[in-house]
Amino acid sequence: MCNPPPPPAADRRFRHPAACGQSASRAGDCQHQGVAGGVGCLGPAITAASGLSGLAIVGPLAWICALLWRRQKDNLANNPRLVRRREVERLVRRGLAELPGLAAANNAEAFYASVFRLLQEQLGERLDLPASAITEAVWKAPKPRD
Repeated sequence: MCNPPPPPAADRRFRHPAACGQSASRAGDCQHQGVAGGVGCLGPAITAASGLSGLAIVGPLAWICALLWRRQKDNLANNPRLVRRREVERLVRRGLAELPGLAAANNAEAFYASVFRLLQEQLGERLDLPASAITEAVWKAPKPRD
């Protein structure tokens, strides 16, 4: 070597563990640096220290969620029968939750009206007709074969 190595105090990487503010028990975390024979303190990696790894995953994760949400919206926009099926399922779920209350109140007229309305909705969805179009005449009419 032409030039002598710089003294350890000149470069902040080459410090004794005590100079890093660490106790003697943490001295094992410090490793010898090959240059100038000094002892340097190695801190945590930048990703572990500042949580950048968590922030780095937020962007792609948000993009994937937006992509999936958009695909679902496109699927629903292109399939009106699926939209109707979901609406009917939601309506039937709510109606079935109301039925025990009507039965407990001994309100037979409201109970059977609610059951009939739910049945109309389900049959209308399956036959691709509005719920109001489901009457006794529809049940008795012969079904066309496709």
